[in-house]
Formats: sequence, C-alpha cells, structure tokens
Amino acid sequence: MSEVKSSVFKSKVSPVTGQSEWIALDEDYDFHQEVARAGFADMLHDHERNVLYENGLKSVLSEMRRQGKHTHVLDIGTGTGLLAMMAARAGADRVTAVEAFEPMAKVAAEIMKVNRLDDRIRLISKRSTDLESEAMPDKANVIVAEVFDTELIGEGALRTFKEAHERLVQPGTRVVPASARVWIQPVASDLIMRWTRPPSTDRLRPANVCAECCGSAAVHDIQLDQVPLDSFSPIGDPLLAFSFDFENGDGIKYDEVSHVELTVPQDCKANKAEAVLMWWDLDMDGSGREEMRLSMAPSWHLKRPVQWRDHWMQAVYYFPKSLNIVPGEKLTIDCAHDEYSLWFSARRSDKLTVPKNKRCGRSCFLPLLAASNGASHSVIAVEGNQHFRSLLQTYAAENNLNNITIFDDLSRLPDDCQIDVVIGEPFFFASMLQWHDLRFWYAVEQLRGRYSKTFRLLPHSAEMFAMAVTFDDLWKIRAPVNRVMDFDMLPFDRMIEEATAMTDAIVEPQPLWEYPSVATSAPECVARFDLSSAIPESKMSWSNQLRLENPGTNAVAFWMEWNFDEKISGGLVQPCSANKRPVWDKYSRQGVFFLPESHRVDGNLREICVKTLFDPVTGETAFHFEYGQ
Repeated sequence: MSEVKSSVFKSKVSPVTGQSEWIALDEDYDFHQEVARAGFADMLHDHERNVLYENGLKSVLSEMRRQGKHTHVLDIGTGTGLLAMMAARAGADRVTAVEAFEPMAKVAAEIMKVNRLDDRIRLISKRSTDLESEAMPDKANVIVAEVFDTELIGEGALRTFKEAHERLVQPGTRVVPASARVWIQPVASDLIMRWTRPPSTDRLRPANVCAECCGSAAVHDIQLDQVPLDSFSPIGDPLLAFSFDFENGDGIKYDEVSHVELTVPQDCKANKAEAVLMWWDLDMDGSGREEMRLSMAPSWHLKRPVQWRDHWMQAVYYFPKSLNIVPGEKLTIDCAHDEYSLWFSARRSDKLTVPKNKRCGRSCFLPLLAASNGASHSVIAVEGNQHFRSLLQTYAAENNLNNITIFDDLSRLPDDCQIDVVIGEPFFFASMLQWHDLRFWYAVEQLRGRYSKTFRLLPHSAEMFAMAVTFDDLWKIRAPVNRVMDFDMLPFDRMIEEATAMTDAIVEPQPLWEYPSVATSAPECVARFDLSSAIPESKMSWSNQLRLENPGTNAVAFWMEWNFDEKISGGLVQPCSANKRPVWDKYSRQGVFFLPESHRVDGNLREICVKTLFDPVTGETAFHFEYGQ
C-alpha cells in the first residue's frame, strides 16, 4: 500500500505585494528547507579543511597508540559522518558519532554503510549537550568536532567542548582541533565605513544620535580577499585577541574580556581607528606546527594563495566610536566575547567606557534630501517602522527641515493631499531579491486609486537584466560532492538534490562583488516594468536568449536597473561584455541561478533561453531555463 503524504498550510507574506496568503506545502517542507539551506556541501568541498582534520586525527591517534592507549573517538555534530569515518580509517579502536539533526543522521548512517564502516561507528541521533553519561558508559578519550562558524564561537563551540569534557569523556582527553586563536587587524577605511556610517552631504548633516551611535555588534562576514588593498589602511600588525584551549574544559570561559595594546606606527597612513578585520586559526593536534594549522587569514596576510571557502569567511567589526589617532600614540583595543559573539572597541586612555546601546538604524534618506532642496515646498514621507520614523524626525529637526511630514502608512495620508512627484529608492527591508522592490509599484497603485491628479514618478520604469557567468568558486556551494577524501558521498548528494528541488527558490541572493567571475555572455534585458502605468491584471512574460561566447558557464546572474532621470543599477557598475570580469555593486545582493550539473559540464552549450514570468496578483517572479547547443 502506497504512503499518502498530507499537506500543511503555511501563511506567506509576499515581499512585493505585502499581502498574506495561505499556501499548501508538503508535510516535510521544513525538513527539506533546512537541508537545502544548510550549506553542508560547501564544507565538504573545502579540501584544506578535510586534509587537516584527517592529519590531526592521524597525529593524535598515532601518539596515543605509541603510549599504549586504547582510543575511543567521539565525533560531535558528525553531519555526513566524514570525520567519524576518517577516525575509523586512521585506526581508532572505537568511534561514536553524534548528530542532532535526525534527517542528517539517517543520511550519515547510509553513507557509513556505503563505505563499509557502519560496523565500526556507533551513531547516536541526539545533541551532545543532551546526552547523558549513561549513553556512553565507555567514555571517549578523543573528541573531533567541526562546530565553528565565521565568528568561531557562533555555533556554540565553547559549550560543546566544555560540557563534553564534563560528562562524556575521560580526564586528559585529546581534541581535534586542540586550540584556536582569534586575530584582529585594526583599520581605517572609507569603503568599509560606508556599510555602517550614515550619509552626509552639503545639505544634510548626520543627526547627533547617529554620530554617537554604537552601531551594531553583529558580525559582518565578508570575503576579505575581495576588498581592494588600497581601500583600507592597517594600523600596525594583526593582534591576538583571544586564545581557546579546547583540551582544557575547565579553562573554557563563556564570558571573557581582554585588552590588547598597540603603538600606532610612524608610517601609519590612517588618521582614525574605525574597525577591526577578524579571522581565526586552529591548531589541529596541539603541536603548534604550521603545517597543522588551519587558518582563515586572507591571502595578503599569509602571503600565499588560500583555499576558497564560503562557510567560513573573515569578518568586520565596527568600533562603537571612531578614534582619531596619530603616529607614536598608544592605543588599547578592548576585546570581549560571550558564549556566541565577539565585539571590540578602541580607546587611548586607561579608563574603560561601556558604550550605550543607541540604535541609529537604517532608513531612507530620500525624503530628507528632497526636503533640503529649496525647490520642494512640502515633502510627505511614508515609513512603516516606528524606529525609522523617529530617526527621520530627528534628522529633520536637527537640519531645520520644517517642510516634511511623516506618516506610518499610505492609508493615513489626507484625502486632500496634493501630490506632484512620488519618489522611492526603491528599497524594502523585506526584499531578498532586487525585483522584490517592485513593491514600490504597488504602493504607487494605492496612490493612483485615491488621487486623480497625475503625478511624476521617480523611478518611472525598471528593467531586469541577466548575464551568463563562470564563477571561479561560488558554483561549489550548489555542486555535488561525489567523493570526499576517497569516501562515497552519493547518498548526501541525493538528499540535497531532492530537498533543493522541493524548497529552494531557483534564483538565490548573493553579494556578487565578493565572488570573482568571468562573463560568458553579454548582459540582456529579460523583463521590463513601466511603473508609470497601472499594474496589469494578466501575467507578464518575456523570453530572451543569452548567447554564450565561451564554454564553462556555471551560473546566470540577475539584477535590476531603475530609471530615474539617470539609470541606477543594482548590478553592473561598469559596462561588461563576454570574457570580461564583471564589476558589481558593493551595496546590493544580486540574484544567481546555478546551472544543473548536466549543463554545467556540457562543453557544447551555446545558449540559454531565459523565460521570465511575473504574476501581478501574487507579485511573484518565476524563471524557466532552456538550453541549446
């Protein structure tokens, strides 16, 4: 008798129309979504990581065998089971693997069976922190775990190791990796500060609340090797902020503060300390040997090419307040962490200061700029977020802008409102992809329904562009892994393929300036929207050809261009043609469609037909791709 799967209904808010609707989903939808977005494949493609983990296991197990010790390895968060299989292959007497995510644990069991190691590995589907000591009467004496993120500790590594030492392993247990270090590079950078600093113009100065704002303590992860070297000025050499000894459970602290001193070099080009660039490294076997160190440092620090990876990157942390500096001056960088996060600040005195938690936030400054233009008699701003409304009001007051009125919703505008011009960036926080900002069109439609007078619209139209590209590395995040370290990973590939087909949007957002590529076609317009016209009642469709100039295409990039008096692009910032490296906007995420494996490796692929469908009722944009030789 065949199994009948039921459906579940889930409320979904359209980022374009702003309307909520109920949609029917497979009962396993949440599972498929979690699997498809987990990013396991990127880790498995990280060859340097895989080699160093295996070398670390071999080194530790060999040393323990020379000491005549029985070896029992505990793999915490086994995922696909890769590290557990490495331990078994390296000669561990016993291996226990723990995986909290049950669907992943099932795949790990299948992978172990395919590789004929299921009889040598005990698999437990549970969190290590939830395991009782009774579940492991024979306690382990080696821990292997990959529980790190860009911030090192953001996935709970500290608690994972500390509680394992307390309950699950023997005294003196070895750990792979044995320790970690967090490094920081203080810098000044106009480019980097543009990602966090409010704008300032001749007509509009930042509000005091923004000048004093601590900013966000959240990590800004970034592919640091893609930040131009001439766009930041280092202040001295990298500094050691924290060291973590994973083999000493008692010494692991969830909350810690350190103070690192430096002297501003005489040849330092920076006149401010504004942020730190952060990375970390791991000592895989505790030997301190460089060949056993896994480093996230950028290539300009290591002075050699580095392994590409996206699951671990470098990070930027902005100081709560920029500090003016001069050569020869002594500075202190205050470094702090809790169980999951890091944060940093700079000072010149011995007096510790705790910054107040002020939120300057992000908001649209267009109404302020319009109000500061003498040609604008009256400006009406619509901002749904109460915090951002307060920020706009503060800016207006401090810049003596008395001709601006702020509402929280279009419906609250007075009926006798006289509108001559409607402007928008357009940008909405709910937007994941650039065409979600077509919500602006729906807002304009509301105004048309209430006010008969014709008004000028900026932007008046928009176009969606597509371009075929060959990514140097980004394609790997969605590519099958096949075999890793000579282990068969086909069950994992099947799971990801099935989960992605059921849940993932076919086009996903990525900040493409961080991922080098080469264009393999010219950019083509694949959809046009006349925002000055009413939203049509029927679906809109387009069909366009991307003609490939050379083989190797592995993706198609998408972006929007908005037509004001000038064109504003959320994609290319310089003209680009086939065989050239695109230069992408650094303040937007573009859309990416990764070609299926069969077409990615097709050396005869000559064109891709992009079919775009826009549904005005739901606001959804769908894509269909056809391939020609």
